[in-house]
Amino acid sequence: MTSVTASTATPGATANAASASANTPSIDPNSFLKMLVAELQYQDPTKPMDTSQLVSQLSAMSQVEQAAQTNSKLSSILDQLAVGQSSTLIGLTATSADGTQSGTIEAVRVTATGSLATLSDGSQLLLAQGVVLSS
Repeated sequence: MTSVTASTATPGATANAASASANTPSIDPNSFLKMLVAELQYQDPTKPMDTSQLVSQLSAMSQVEQAAQTNSKLSSILDQLAVGQSSTLIGLTATSADGTQSGTIEAVRVTATGSLATLSDGSQLLLAQGVVLSS
C-alpha cells in the first residue's frame, strides 16, 4: 500500500518561527490593538498622542499582519510541495547515511522534522542529509 500524508508544520517554518521568536519580542495583532486602545483611553487630555505616532503604529500593525499572512501562505505552499515531492519517492530504494538501514520506500509521511519514509520491512527512515536514494 502506498500513501503520502502531511502534518500541519514544515521543518523550515517551524525552525524559522522558533528562531524569530527567540531573537525578537513578538506580539499578536489582538494584543497590539488592545494596547493601542488602552493607550488612547488613558492618555493625558492636556497632552494628546501625536497623530503621526498613531499613524506610524497603525502602519506597523498593518505590516505585521501582512507578514503573518504571507508566512501562513508560504507555509501552506511548502507543505504542498513536500507532499508532492514525497510522492515521487515511493518505489525508490533508500539507504541511511551510515549504511545500516536500507529498503524500498512504500510510504512517506511529511512531519515537522522532515519526510519520514516507511520501508518495505516496516522500519522507518528519516529522509535527511546523507540518505542515498536510488531506483
